[in-house]
This record gives sequence, structure tokens and C-alpha cells, in this order.
Amino acid sequence: MNSKRHMIAVVLAVTLATGLSAARNTEQSYPTEPDAIGPSAGDTIAVLSVADLRKDKSVGFKKLTTIGHRTVKTGLKKSTYELAFHADFGETPEVTDEDLEYLDPSWVSDLGPDGERWVLLVVLEDAARKATFGSAFGTVCSGYLFDKSTGEAVWLDEATGTQGQGGLIGFAVGSAIRGEAFASCAGNLMASFPGRDQGKKKKKKD
Repeated sequence: MNSKRHMIAVVLAVTLATGLSAARNTEQSYPTEPDAIGPSAGDTIAVLSVADLRKDKSVGFKKLTTIGHRTVKTGLKKSTYELAFHADFGETPEVTDEDLEYLDPSWVSDLGPDGERWVLLVVLEDAARKATFGSAFGTVCSGYLFDKSTGEAVWLDEATGTQGQGGLIGFAVGSAIRGEAFASCAGNLMASFPGRDQGKKKKKKD
């Protein structure tokens, strides 16, 4: 976990320094291809509350779960999955770094509502403010798709997102900018979600 945290810190620093909108971690631990292991078209995915696992929470965020849910819904609008949004973690009161590092199958089985097989968890890993006249923020987030029937994560990815507004307006809308930075991160994260574009395409008229 220490090496993961070090990687996140480096990626976040690079993101803020260069102003990139996204920088994806290429070392993934689980398969991300739709045809590997994962839900089928029409399956229901329970989308849990966003887990804020930042060590330093000096940068405040409001309505993380609302923003996360909205972004997941937008990111998967072309899929054929059914999404069910939840404001908690099921029988699990909270999510910790240790939970995600060791992924005990019994812990996974307690996530989300009973009767649902697929559970999606979005995590805010880190956030930082860039020194500038205005507001500029960078965020790092990760996502997990769990199969409760096996107690395993079948998809895992990490992403970054930034957002900024210069001048006095930036100071006035700092809270909104932070939310947009997280939305950018979650949106970049969902770009690799398995089967996100598996919906039927509209036929072109002759």
C-alpha cells in the first residue's frame, strides 16, 4: 500500500504541474476487458457511496457521492447495465485502505445490498490544490467492480482529474471547482469500465 500511495503522490504532482486533465495508471491488477470476467448485458450493478480514503483531508469536498453517482450514470449511459445507486456500503459500516489491500472475500460479500451480485465502488484517493491566483485542484481516484459470488474484484483502475478557474472568480467558486475536479477524475476512471459501450447502436438511415 505504501508503494501505491507513493505512486499516487507522484501522479498527482505531475498532473498539477503540467495541467493535464488525466494521467492513467497502466499497471492494473485485474482484467478490464468486457469479455474477460464481469457482468453481462442487462445485469444490475449496485453503485455504492463514494469512499473518501485520503490521508490528508484538508481540501474539503461536498456531495462526493452525489457527484460520483452522477458521473457513473453518465459514463455508463451507453451500456445495457441496470444501475442501482446506494448511499452506503451495505452491511459494511466503512471502507478502509486495509479492506481494499487484502480484499477478504467475506468482506466483499458484505458490500452493497443483499441479492445483488455486482458492486461498484469509487474511491477518492488523494486531492491537492495548486498554488495559483484562483482555484486549481487535482484529484486521484480508483474504482473497483466486485463479484460478490466469488469475493473478488474483476475490474480495478485508477485515474486523475484536474479543474481550475483563474482570478477572483476562482476564489469565489472554489468548492464547485473541487467537485468538478473529482467529477473529471471519476469520468476518466469510467472510460475503462468493461462493457461501457456495449449498448445497441442506432442504425443509420439510408
